Amino acid sequence: MTRLKVLTEQNLNAMLLGPRDPGNTVDYSKLCQFEHALKCTRFSIKYVLKGAEHYRINGQVFPVRQGEYLLLNPTCEGEGLIDNASMVSGICINLLPEMVAEVVTALYNPAAPVAGFDLQQFLQSGDFFENQFRTSTTRLGQLLEQLGPVVEREAQTGMVFDQAFFYTLTEKLVLDYQQVRRQLQAIPALKATTRKDLLRKVMTGKHYIDDAFTQHIAVSDISKEAGLSEYHFFRLFKMAFRTTPYQYLLEKRLLHAHRQLSAGRCTVSEIALETGFADIFSFSKAFKKRFGQSPSGLLP
Repeated sequence: MTRLKVLTEQNLNAMLLGPRDPGNTVDYSKLCQFEHALKCTRFSIKYVLKGAEHYRINGQVFPVRQGEYLLLNPTCEGEGLIDNASMVSGICINLLPEMVAEVVTALYNPAAPVAGFDLQQFLQSGDFFENQFRTSTTRLGQLLEQLGPVVEREAQTGMVFDQAFFYTLTEKLVLDYQQVRRQLQAIPALKATTRKDLLRKVMTGKHYIDDAFTQHIAVSDISKEAGLSEYHFFRLFKMAFRTTPYQYLLEKRLLHAHRQLSAGRCTVSEIALETGFADIFSFSKAFKKRFGQSPSGLLP
């Protein structure tokens, strides 16, 4: 069993000077200022519950905000910084490389030994995609969302984690990264660092769509946000996510409209405007093509 460690302004120095637990660990922190060097020996998940934590890892800057987490592997090194007038809270989980290797083997070997070996190499090497993710977009993130309130509630009374918790967490990580590895491989670049940079830019564009799909945005607006030319962004997005930016944007809009109409929260004309369509006719046509019925058929 692993006991939750709580780091505060009052006990931080004592915790840092004390012996390091070599196994799987879970730390909960509530700090305003903290600067530290990082040299990972395990897989590390840095999940921000409130505020923002700033990291520079392998030369790349990651401003990790509330509802996001940073995932690192044992090849990562750099520094972390918390510098805020108000309290920043977060959870740091360290996973042994041996556990990650065990889960990969169990999931992909012996049925798919080549896939398992390739993923194993990717996870443990410098080709690993160190990156920040929104919790709502990954299996691991959704588990962290469930964990956060429990840790905050139980932090002062004590909390322990069994081996099953770490296996479940590791399984989510591995399943997420099988997809990330495929996305990276789809990016046509010779250097691993270039592929990582391009995938981060494409993900930035995807997040922009997630945040602004109800607005009147075009692929040109999205590509500018990603820092790429429109064609380059279009090409890389389709390679990484197996759909075009426009198709992804349209799907976001139509699913949102379906939810709103099913709940009876608005009229057809209102949701057409709310989801960024030029008029009710183009909305109704797209909706019927996607769901096989007119939007008015969903109204209570």
